Amino acid sequence: MFDFVRTHQRWLQVILLLLILPAFVLTGVATFGGGTSSADTVAQIGTHQITQREFAARYQKMVETARAREGENFDATVFQKPETQAAFLTQLVNEALIDDMIATGKMTATDNEVAQALAKMQGMPKTAQGEIDVPAYQAILAQQGLTEVQHQQGVRADLVKRQLAFAYSAWNLPVNTEFMKQFFANERMVEIKPVDLTPYMAKIEFNPTQVQAYYEQNKAQFATPDVFDVEYALVPVASAGATSVTDEDIKSVFGKDATAAQLDKVRKDPTQMKVVIDKVVTKKRAAEIDAQVSKSPQDLAAVAKAFNTTVQKVARLTRNVDTNTPNLFKDAKVREALLNGTQAESKAIAPVMALDSGELLVARVSAYQAAGTRSFDEVKADIEQQLRREAAVKLANDEAQKSLSSLSAAASIGSAQRVSWLSNSKVSQAVVLKAMSMPAKDFPSLAVVSDKDSVSIIRVIKEQPLPPAEMSLVAQWAQNNWLGAADGLAFNAYMGALRERMGVKMYPERIKLTAQ
Repeated sequence: MFDFVRTHQRWLQVILLLLILPAFVLTGVATFGGGTSSADTVAQIGTHQITQREFAARYQKMVETARAREGENFDATVFQKPETQAAFLTQLVNEALIDDMIATGKMTATDNEVAQALAKMQGMPKTAQGEIDVPAYQAILAQQGLTEVQHQQGVRADLVKRQLAFAYSAWNLPVNTEFMKQFFANERMVEIKPVDLTPYMAKIEFNPTQVQAYYEQNKAQFATPDVFDVEYALVPVASAGATSVTDEDIKSVFGKDATAAQLDKVRKDPTQMKVVIDKVVTKKRAAEIDAQVSKSPQDLAAVAKAFNTTVQKVARLTRNVDTNTPNLFKDAKVREALLNGTQAESKAIAPVMALDSGELLVARVSAYQAAGTRSFDEVKADIEQQLRREAAVKLANDEAQKSLSSLSAAASIGSAQRVSWLSNSKVSQAVVLKAMSMPAKDFPSLAVVSDKDSVSIIRVIKEQPLPPAEMSLVAQWAQNNWLGAADGLAFNAYMGALRERMGVKMYPERIKLTAQ
């Protein structure tokens, strides 16, 4: 039941924020629009303006950072949404507003607070009496091209920002667990009747110009990552067990004067033997493999045969880990050593890598497809199908809405199933959101629900509490999650009020960005 809590934590927090979203909006309404500014200004903070060009540059940098961080999980459509861009604009404005108020002295820290911070600063030179060694301090700053005044201005700004955090701390807000329990600890019985989209899709037609335009505007959607086929072999470090370790190997680690008894004791101690293998035998074995590789730099089969092992293969690896990545290649160091440009282009055997399993990995990229964008011809049919489905959903949704007036909420439309915010139901998130948001006083009640791929008519029959055992889990979840939401609520309320008081103007409607 509560697997959903663990696997859909991010979505649940979005629902949680829906409860406090009106407060976000109300505190910021007066800061949008109004006043006078040039047409390319997207925000005005005091005398500082954020232009469309500046916003676009900083937004693109943020997008590229997200793209690098998320790899194949990166969703460009999120960054194309106006609400995402408006949220980033608010973030830039908040940063600029705080900096402006610090620069103009409207927010500041006292000289005493700055002195205390300097005294506690790690690496600050001190005299024998424990006081700041001013000449040494000045010398350090000079090496960095800073004066005392410049450095202390930075310290003062850091103190202000740190103190600002306390002004919107979640600890200053009550933890409304009872409200959270009441909201999340109910479930509803719902019947669902999917609408067949087939007849609607048959009505849709697109001309080549529309399909081509969609492709040009959404090229990021058709981006492909670097893809690698890899062949590899696993060579045991000590294939014959302890006998592969010579006396000289042990002596090189534990001393050249080791007696026969001492050597025998090391051989019987797995911990000491592991030290010998890690320090000596692994290097020797790797050198043996390197010697073989030098004879046939791209012939992994010959290397595997020489060390009595087999060649294994894995197809379509990428630089990022996904659910299909074999455990061996989830190690970032392995991927970095093997899936780099040099190795991919040369198809040569990569340097030998020692694994935690006690084996040596010998591998090469056998095939490589560079990152790029799928051609229009490759994706044309997919685009047509997607556009046809989106249009069919709209037609079906409109028709289903009209048909509701002729249906009776008293009549069943299918088998009933449990739906709640926290249940691991197999229905779509759109159905859950709609069913759980409808007024309980009107049950039974009908509604139309659609997402990008489907349309359904739902009949919500009744609301009932979750079983007692699950109620306690809701209470625990509510306690853990309220603090994060309360922190966001307090910060947005504080900054919204501050923007309004300082006359900040924001024009998100002027943001002009091409597809990311």
